[in-house]
Amino acid sequence: MYLFVFKCCANVSLPLINRIGLVVALHPWNTIIVVLLLVSACCVGLIRFEIEKDPLKLWVPPDSKYLETTRYILKHIGVGIRMQNVLIVAPNVLEPRILKRLVRLRNEVIATNGTNSTGSVVQWDDVCIKIPYVANAAVPLKDRRRRAITSNSTTSIFNDDDFADMFGETEKEVETNSDFDPSMDVNPAVYCKFLNSLRKGCYERNILDIWKYDEDWIGRLSLDDVIGYLKNTTHSPISGHEMDYSEMLGGVTKNIFGHITAAKALLMQWPTKVNYSEADSKKTGNLAGTESWVTLDGLAWEDGFLKTMNLLRDQIEDNETKVYFEAAKSFGDISEATMFQDTDKLIIGISVMFIYIQVVLSKFSWVELRISLGSVALLSVGLAFISACGICSILGISYGPVHASLPFLLMGLGVDDLFVMMACWREVKDKNLSIEQRIALMLKHAGASITVTSFTDVIAFLVGAFTILPSLQSFCLYAAVGVFMTYVYALTFLIAFFTLDEYRINARRNGVLPCIVHSEEKTEICCELNLMQKAIDKFYRKFVLTKPGKAIIIMTVIGISGYSLEGLLKLEQKFDKDWFIPKGTYLQDYIHNLKKYFPDSGYDGFVFTGQLNYTESLSKIYSLVEDMEERDHIFYDVKSWIKPFHAFVKKYCRKDFTTEKLSDYEWRFYLSKFLHGPSGGKYQANFRFKSDLKCGEPAPNITMAWIDFQFVQFDRRDIYVPAMHQIEEMIGMKNLTSGDGFSGVWARIFANWITDEVIDVEVIRNILLALLCVMICTFVVIIDIQTCFWIFVCVLLTLVNVCGFMQRWGLTVDLVFCIGLELAAGLCVDYAAHIGHTFLTYSDGDRNKRALDTVNHIAAAVLYGGGSTFLSFSMMAGSEAYTFQTFFKIFFLVIVFGLFHGVVFLPVILSLVGPGPYKSKSMDDVRGDDFGVELQPISANGKETVTRSNITNAQDAIDDCEIVKLST
Repeated sequence: MYLFVFKCCANVSLPLINRIGLVVALHPWNTIIVVLLLVSACCVGLIRFEIEKDPLKLWVPPDSKYLETTRYILKHIGVGIRMQNVLIVAPNVLEPRILKRLVRLRNEVIATNGTNSTGSVVQWDDVCIKIPYVANAAVPLKDRRRRAITSNSTTSIFNDDDFADMFGETEKEVETNSDFDPSMDVNPAVYCKFLNSLRKGCYERNILDIWKYDEDWIGRLSLDDVIGYLKNTTHSPISGHEMDYSEMLGGVTKNIFGHITAAKALLMQWPTKVNYSEADSKKTGNLAGTESWVTLDGLAWEDGFLKTMNLLRDQIEDNETKVYFEAAKSFGDISEATMFQDTDKLIIGISVMFIYIQVVLSKFSWVELRISLGSVALLSVGLAFISACGICSILGISYGPVHASLPFLLMGLGVDDLFVMMACWREVKDKNLSIEQRIALMLKHAGASITVTSFTDVIAFLVGAFTILPSLQSFCLYAAVGVFMTYVYALTFLIAFFTLDEYRINARRNGVLPCIVHSEEKTEICCELNLMQKAIDKFYRKFVLTKPGKAIIIMTVIGISGYSLEGLLKLEQKFDKDWFIPKGTYLQDYIHNLKKYFPDSGYDGFVFTGQLNYTESLSKIYSLVEDMEERDHIFYDVKSWIKPFHAFVKKYCRKDFTTEKLSDYEWRFYLSKFLHGPSGGKYQANFRFKSDLKCGEPAPNITMAWIDFQFVQFDRRDIYVPAMHQIEEMIGMKNLTSGDGFSGVWARIFANWITDEVIDVEVIRNILLALLCVMICTFVVIIDIQTCFWIFVCVLLTLVNVCGFMQRWGLTVDLVFCIGLELAAGLCVDYAAHIGHTFLTYSDGDRNKRALDTVNHIAAAVLYGGGSTFLSFSMMAGSEAYTFQTFFKIFFLVIVFGLFHGVVFLPVILSLVGPGPYKSKSMDDVRGDDFGVELQPISANGKETVTRSNITNAQDAIDDCEIVKLST
């Protein structure tokens, strides 16, 4: 069986590459035209090119419950909220002088305008959340009167007779009635008429609301006055709704009675609405896929908000007072800008790579300059990237944000192929052969090495595509197609220009200006240091391949592997979206201070219930909220409508629905009263009904209701993932399945937590599958079990080292790590595969000599290839983007350990226990007449000619060589 597979590969696969090389060399211009036509055909697919901007389609597994819940909620909830925040930090933000300045800040914010894409002006009133201002009806008269007198505002609009008509009581009786609630105690017709006449205003969360944003009033206050108002005010004087102003203060100091006396931070918030039916991620999303649902008007006003705050910050701040802020769009804007602001680094990287190619390939002669060949090598990478985009677009695969690193990857791999070709070209020493024949012989060896490395990379990426993470799947498919097209263009487009460049050299034409023909004297190389080759020969001959050297290398591998294994065992899974925010940005400053002064406040969450039979479910929902409040290690704050509603019904209706079931009419009647009263009016925002909710009428059927809560701050996966599942289990245990049966918990952060939960399993599975497939692919081409085994060992050790040192470098397992390791699995096999395959082609001498001949022949090309890959990713080192920083660290480790194991450790192992060589014929024995081709002299245009009638004979002669020995 082994011999059969060997014959198939030796007599079919490799000769096919040789034949391709011979045909391309004989028809370079035809090949170039065909390749350009192929690229043009691929470009047709760009008509369907689509950049995916929807975060749900990028970062969330398509079959996850979270995605299903999100779509259900978006369909039924209709309108959502986006929050704009300003954080003020000072020694004591409650000082009146600071509050007075903040009034001006607030007034400037609500006066902000934005301009949308249609040119329309968007004002605060257009995007704010509107709520009914029920202050005159919601606040007991005595409280309303006291505030009116204190604030010197307008007095009551009603007299005693008015109150007698409305309440059936005099003003004095109302003042003494502590249980007074107008929604229950006032004639419904009169009350609803009065309530409907009240204006609606924009909702804000701001401590300045206590003084109605009156700068003069605040200016007359003392610090004790401020503290007193903060302690005694429980309802908004403007809206009339219940408010807890202490929640807006951070870094608080309290007296022995638990009352706030000072605070170091003050949070002001402006919620804006988002109509989910109008939100279109294709129009409002960003290229990083980090913008949540928003309308064009919302984005326009948020742009204006950010411009306003940038101006106000300088006006408000002093030596003690600092201003930090964020808009809902801030994270999306900054993450996108950070990810795509490094386009210039790609241009710099291409320039540096071009210079590097010239240093490696060119010699010190005007004729030997490889300007055109180096340019074409980079061009072929660009063509491969464009072709990959076209092909994947035809297949309906969208382009994602992490794909921005793909050009860097392809550039490193494409240049690596050129270096291997050049190393093999310089070993084809028989000058009696035509250029076409020498290129065919070059591909006899180089083609096999390139095929091994390219197809192992393709297989690794295809395996990586079998993932539940959409963005990773898309990237792997793009990378697989890109690497394959790079390989195709290397064997065609690059070889065609390689042939033409050799024609130029033989014609002694200038490498910069081909129209200039040099004399034979001027074509001589002024110097040829070849320092790399000399250093390699000396290093291996004098150290690596000596007995002490081998012992040191093996012990070093064992030591590094042990150290890496310890780090690998400590490697933890962790991801924080704030890592995508660079240091020094206004958003990073805001997040840092928010966590500092509000350390317990975590991510927002919501418990949703759909079209349930609420008369049966009220007690269950109430019990759920009580259970959540008891788990203060998970939930920081729970704001439910169910407990205030329970207190309302129990107080005014003498009913307890936790122990007795309400009738359907009672439930609807009480809920309507509650939502139109002072204690429950603010909870109207927590309900969606099938029809309009009307004062004085029973509430219609509920389509969606929800309870707000916040998680505490979590910093480890083993805490927040169980917390996510615990709230899911708590809801499940309540068996809220009546009606449509929908009930569930949702939080935006769940998208990250779900990915965190499965990412380590995805990494392990994909890496193991990639290793298996890579080894199978390597064996098919190399056809030697022992060599493939040692290549596998090198790859495995490299991955262990990379993971171990990543832990030492402070990195964790996340989506970026997963993508980087997918790339590493395919890339690190390249170095070992080149060495292992070349070792099998040498037959002279013992294992030690064959190992020395191997490194003298191919090690320089492998090192140059590793250098090119490093250069292509080194441009990411200075990037502020977390993605690019992580990629650089991963590839730096892959290149260092991949080269060490492939170029140093593997030759040592092969020199000790390496397999025997392929059956081969020495290159020195290959002569021109072996090809059955009559060699022609060089013509005037510098081309050697080969008669077409002898092409078949030439190929047959090459095939007879089988796997040639490329001697040094």
